[in-house]
Amino acid sequence: MSSNFYSATFIPEGNGLYIVSVVHEAKELGGTTKYEFSSVAGVAVGPVNTVDLTAIPNTLKVAVSEAKNYKINTLVQLKATHNNKPLANKHVSVFSPEGWTKEFTTDENGAISFSPAWPGRYVLEVSTHEKVKGEHNGKSYTAAWQGSTSSFEVDK
Repeated sequence: MSSNFYSATFIPEGNGLYIVSVVHEAKELGGTTKYEFSSVAGVAVGPVNTVDLTAIPNTLKVAVSEAKNYKINTLVQLKATHNNKPLANKHVSVFSPEGWTKEFTTDENGAISFSPAWPGRYVLEVSTHEKVKGEHNGKSYTAAWQGSTSSFEVDK
């Protein structure tokens, strides 16, 4: 970790979709809840079509369905999964580079779609909250919250 952000570099060995993933559990509980934050970024090298969410080790994920250059006013499809199963009827927040925010609800396949109105980087966010018991850093918890983000770029 450098300063207040993570930084990494890599040299791709060939064409394909490379996934950069960070998962971080909060050191302390929030009351009796354990918190886990994760983020996923895809780096497409050469021709790539679909995004295989099962290849990403994070248990909670939200990402675009295709690795491509998205255009404004063109449909973007997203998928959310938890433990590699579709995350049905969950809220996914979409944040635009212009400050627009909208909350969508996933269908039974964990999917949503929308047409972006502005060029720039869009951020996606999904979370889960489960009543589970466990121990974290020597303290008991009764619930676990997970949040996951990813982003994608939209051109004019």
